[in-house]
Order: sequence, then structure tokens, then C-alpha cells
Amino acid sequence: MKSFLKTVRGLIHKLALVFGYIIIVAAIYGILLAALNAVAEMNKTKDNKKSIVKIDNELVQWPYEPNESLDINIAPANEQWPYEISVQWWPEREKSRPYEGVNIPGVVGRATILISDPVSGSSSTITTQYFHVPSKSLTPPKSMLLEIALSDFPHPSLKASEDNISWGTPLLLEDVDFDGDLELVIINHGKGQRGTHDFEVFDIGFVGNKLMAAIKNKPPFKAMNLLDTFDIEKKTITSYLSGGACSSSWETYSMSKGTSTPVQVIDYDYDDSGCFKYTYIYEKTDLGLSKVLLKKELVE
Repeated sequence: MKSFLKTVRGLIHKLALVFGYIIIVAAIYGILLAALNAVAEMNKTKDNKKSIVKIDNELVQWPYEPNESLDINIAPANEQWPYEISVQWWPEREKSRPYEGVNIPGVVGRATILISDPVSGSSSTITTQYFHVPSKSLTPPKSMLLEIALSDFPHPSLKASEDNISWGTPLLLEDVDFDGDLELVIINHGKGQRGTHDFEVFDIGFVGNKLMAAIKNKPPFKAMNLLDTFDIEKKTITSYLSGGACSSSWETYSMSKGTSTPVQVIDYDYDDSGCFKYTYIYEKTDLGLSKVLLKKELVE
């Protein structure tokens, strides 16, 4: 019996030593990890401070007076566009600061955009808050009009390229609703989801004898951004509504004569069993369109 107890005590002693070593190693690992994180945060803070100082130094030489405005001529490069575009633009230092921070080369401010028909003389006005003018266009003396050409991008250009954050144009002419007519698209640089661009889309045309600019403020055009996708053949637009590890949502719209109809929704969400992908479709009922769950799939 004494021998047995002695053996048990020996085992307990050895286990205590092993657990002690494990605790010591874990503590050392935790201290090292905390130290590494602290160093990383210090470096990150230093980098941020350097970036902020650089931005502030660049903006110290802000060349514009408070409430100063500049006149900008827009030169459309698309023969399908029959109207003239001119802009009165107010550069705003505070709005420009974050854009410099993500290396967007330009200045941001509110603007009044005048769309004119040279034949009838009728015109319409658009007011926007985040009009972006590329830096290269700001080199002429202030007394000169700034010329910005509207490039004729291949359709659809809203989903352009990885270099979209440095686009050198404040506007696009684009048939984004597949109706055969060009829409005027204002690019709000860096205002969309995850620092991408978002877009204000306008139908331009005559109502009677009056030229009108009507904003398209219903989905998928409301809050349209660079994360949305376009299918030219199917004439559909898929809006990216939100995103996360398992909290994403996409809604697809079918376009016909400029009118949108929701056709499908894909949601990712958790339940007690894990992350699931939910696919919904829209079916016509006597009360209108009804969203119906088509399938639920476990995401590995």
C-alpha cells in the first residue's frame, strides 16, 4: 500500500512539473505575442502619423479660398451624347483629406452640373456633394477653364478594373440600365462600400419641351457601387448589399426598358448548425411579387 501511494505521489509530482513547464511556456509565449503585437501597433501608429503629417503638409498649401468656385468644361467624347455639360465646383479641404489618405489623386467638393441642349436652349441642373477633379486637371491657372474629357468606356465600365480607385474622371456616360440610351453617372470617389466608388445615375431627356435630369433612386441604382456586377447578355444587375464572414447579401434585378424587377436574393447567415447559404426567388402572386426560399445549403 505504501509503495502504491509512493508511486501515485511520484506521478502527481511529475505531472505537476509537466503542467508547470506548460504554464511557463504558455506565459512566455503570451508575453512574446503581446510584445510583438505592441511593436506592430507602434509601427502602425508611426506609419499613420507619418501619413497624416504627409497629408497635412500637402494640404497646408491649399490653393483655394473659402467658398471659392471654379468653372469646369466637360468635353463628352461620345457622339451619342447630344448635350453640353458645364460645372461650377467648390473645392473643399475637409472632403479632400480622406481621399488623399488613400492615394486618390485629386480634390473633392460640392458641384452644380448644368446639362444644356444646344438646339432648344433648354437646360437642367444637378447638385452633387462629392465631385472629384483629378490633380492633373488642376495645373492650369485658376482663370482658365478646366477641360475634362468623358471617356467612352466599353460597356459596362462601372465594373472597370483593379485600378478603379485612381480613375481620372468625375463622370461617365453609360447605358447602365440596358435601355439603349446613355445615362449620366457621377462618380463619388471612395464613398462606396469598403472604400470603393459609388455612383449617382441620372436619366437625361426631354419631358415635353423641358430637358430633365431625373435621378434613378430605386434599386439597383440607389447606392450603386463598384462591388455591383452587370450581365449584358441576361440584362441583369446584381447589387452587393452587405458583406462579412457569413453575413453577405446579393440581390439580382432583371432590366427591361429601363425598369428593374427583383428576381433572386442570396444571403449568407448563421444558425445553430453553422453558416448557410440561402437562395430566394421572387414569384408572382395576386398581391404582387413574393420572396420564396428556394434552397438552403451548408457552407463548408
